[in-house]
Amino acid sequence: MKARTPLDLVLSSLRTYGWLIVGDTLAYELDEDADALYLSGRLTFIGGTALTLGLAVFPGSVRYRFHCSRPDGTLIFRYDNSPHHPQLATFPHHRHTPAGVGEAPGCTLSQVLAEVLDFILGEGNGATGGDGRDKAKPSEALTR
Repeated sequence: MKARTPLDLVLSSLRTYGWLIVGDTLAYELDEDADALYLSGRLTFIGGTALTLGLAVFPGSVRYRFHCSRPDGTLIFRYDNSPHHPQLATFPHHRHTPAGVGEAPGCTLSQVLAEVLDFILGEGNGATGGDGRDKAKPSEALTR
């Protein structure tokens, strides 16, 4: 079954960043008839930063939503490929921040986890301002 490969990639990403994760409510389903993987839930990281995610992998297509928030629930960033910003060159892929919506290439859970790590490590080093807007640049992995 082909959908196991995406599941293996997800599990590998979670193992890589497992030291950073202090709680999770993840659930997944493998639909062998449709050759699909569905993953959803929430990861909580050291310091209370959270990542709520939804991922659906089908043969030839992937739907994703990765929403990263502070402990108080305010948005840090969100990547998704919902087709609601056709004006962007990377349509349907895009990134939401407190400053608005911008272009972004498609991304993987591993890339998003790297950006969460960058945010957490930068949190005490001026990466965010008093206005709550994320001033940190995306992870290098997301800009390639």
